[in-house]
Amino acid sequence: MERMIFCFLAAVAIWIVITVFAAPIKLGAKLLINTALGFAALWLFNRVGVHMGITLGLNTFNAAVLGLFGPSGMVMLLFLRWMGI
Repeated sequence: MERMIFCFLAAVAIWIVITVFAAPIKLGAKLLINTALGFAALWLFNRVGVHMGITLGLNTFNAAVLGLFGPSGMVMLLFLRWMGI
């Protein structure tokens, strides 16, 4: 009987933790997926851009900027590269 009560309380505690942290976990997962897509876009851009003499560093910061801001983030990174910053 004690084991059943313990399992029930553990399940309730897990449910509460999942409910409380659902939004931050979802936001973190979305950021992780967008950063991975940013890495893929930077890799593809560097493969094509090397023929035109335009490349960006393939790193986590650039991928996160690209994942968060999309095409406007790419323009911003290219502008910063052009400015020498």
